Amino acid sequence: MRNIKSAFTLLEIVIIITLIALIVVAAFVLLNPLGQIQKTFDGKRKTELAQLRKVLEEWYNDKNCYPRPDQICYNAPQAIPGGTYFCQICGNESTSPSFSPYLTKILCDPEHPTKKYLYQVDNVNCPRWYKIYTKLNNKKDPSIAEVGCSSGCGIGNYTGFIYNYGVTSPNTDLEKGPGRYYCSRIRNCSSYNTNTHICFPSFSSPNCDWNGVTRCRSVGTCQLRN
Repeated sequence: MRNIKSAFTLLEIVIIITLIALIVVAAFVLLNPLGQIQKTFDGKRKTELAQLRKVLEEWYNDKNCYPRPDQICYNAPQAIPGGTYFCQICGNESTSPSFSPYLTKILCDPEHPTKKYLYQVDNVNCPRWYKIYTKLNNKKDPSIAEVGCSSGCGIGNYTGFIYNYGVTSPNTDLEKGPGRYYCSRIRNCSSYNTNTHICFPSFSSPNCDWNGVTRCRSVGTCQLRN
């Protein structure tokens, strides 16, 4: 009776390693750990901005103003054409002010400093409204399709960062992202960001031509890029 081999051949080892590698790759693709992490970050952003909105209303009820930039931001406010101001929020920064007793520490974007919460107000003395912007990783999130900050709100152009989600005080609204806008001679919709949206019809469409005298009035639809 022949002896049973007690060891794997080199070919058998290669086959086993290949199968294990295929299983690992398949599991990675199916589970998509990076996508799951990004969804976790997005969920944290939504939760924290909702918390900030509640806290800022408590502040307003006590002081009859929303927080000034120097009371909530870690950097100095910058002016936006139109008379508003913006700055960034993050309690992890050493220059972030104390927000006690409303919060032990001001909330901070989970991917800070790559991404930052942006705080916008109508004035720096006694803000009567505020907007807080962030950027969700999931471009297919239905919240992005409803509200967002495009170049039309003026913020993205001044910070070098595109925001697509946010919260506001009850007396104002976020700038709209996807929507219907007039086309213009700059070969774009008049109020949208070319990095995140596409305009139909485009400037080259016969329905949206610039005649050199008046702005064309053909309405295009801005759609999110894939």
